[in-house]
Amino acid sequence: MTTTPRRKSNEEIRVGFSATLNGTGRSHGSQLVDLVEFPQAYRLLQAPVMSTELLEEKFRDIGVPLRIGRVRPWFGVNIGRSCGREWIELSPGDSAVEVMDADPRHRQLLLLVKDTDGWGRRTKEKILCGQDERSLFSVRIVGRGAINTVASAHEALKPAELRLRPGEGRPPRYRHPRFIRQGEWFFVPRPDLGVEPWPGTTKNGRLSNGGKPHVVDYLHGNVRDLFSAPPIWSWQVRNVFARGFVRHADHRTINLPCWHRVLVNTAVPAAGGFLD
Repeated sequence: MTTTPRRKSNEEIRVGFSATLNGTGRSHGSQLVDLVEFPQAYRLLQAPVMSTELLEEKFRDIGVPLRIGRVRPWFGVNIGRSCGREWIELSPGDSAVEVMDADPRHRQLLLLVKDTDGWGRRTKEKILCGQDERSLFSVRIVGRGAINTVASAHEALKPAELRLRPGEGRPPRYRHPRFIRQGEWFFVPRPDLGVEPWPGTTKNGRLSNGGKPHVVDYLHGNVRDLFSAPPIWSWQVRNVFARGFVRHADHRTINLPCWHRVLVNTAVPAAGGFLD
């Protein structure tokens, strides 16, 4: 004879959820949750428990400080700053977070975040975070194919026309015969265009994707065109070009001796994330 398991009452679930929060050793204000107003509380109890100790160990292995943020029902990652120090602040929420790959040489991690959306559908997203030159960062990787290592995440972040060709080896981190990188910006040399300024060129132009601007000695074109929808016809393509020194507080200064075409990577800020 089989018996149907009894569904827990709201009061029993409320007490269990309160005990779960108490077990974290953190203060979260009121710990009694009304499940009518907050139905995700029941799903929080059913979600797999993530080992924060393992996450902290992985970050410690690559030399990047990590702080586990306050408990909330959604995933978030951000860059914390105080008194000249930086750290990655991770709020797992009710998501299952796994470390797919760690690269101690670049001091970066690739995270896999599994969750469900508001309609109960399973979702996955990949977060690349860690050190880039002088500052920390966190971005969401958007792309198809096998992205399961830090190196493949770097490749997915490149503009499509700059990705590795079949049989081509892994390029240097910042400089490559085909381009120079500073942060999220890629500069493709065009020596055939010369070095003379063009009409409409802006001195001390700014390249920005919502964060701190990269200041360029000479900038030609409208940066907003780089974020618009791809053109239908080839004659609609509007390029942006840069020449001279490119400066940014979080990156080493680079010099573009001739005109370079400007491209931006495919990064999307992670939930609560950061782009410089």
